[in-house]
Amino acid sequence: MLIRGEKGTKVKLTIFHKDEDKSKDIEVVRDIIVMNTVDWKMMDNKVAYISINQFKEDTGREFDAIIDKVLIEEPKGIVLDLRNNPEDSSTSR
Repeated sequence: MLIRGEKGTKVKLTIFHKDEDKSKDIEVVRDIIVMNTVDWKMMDNKVAYISINQFKEDTGREFDAIIDKVLIEEPKGIVLDLRNNPEDSSTSR
């Protein structure tokens, strides 16, 4: 929470490496980090592995775009991995 702030503003981070005696200060510019919720790779056996790591507003569109790419590769099969998806507490029962 301490490094969050307005996009474009700077924040100084103090970094400690386990193999060094001194810390190092670096300055970074805050920005919006966009993380894809759907990822995929073609396995050696021509089986497409698709992982949905989180369900968000754009997940459906991301999934549709990836399925188009996967089908072009003509996989023998598709594995859809839905494990380790964080549950949104506002929708859980």
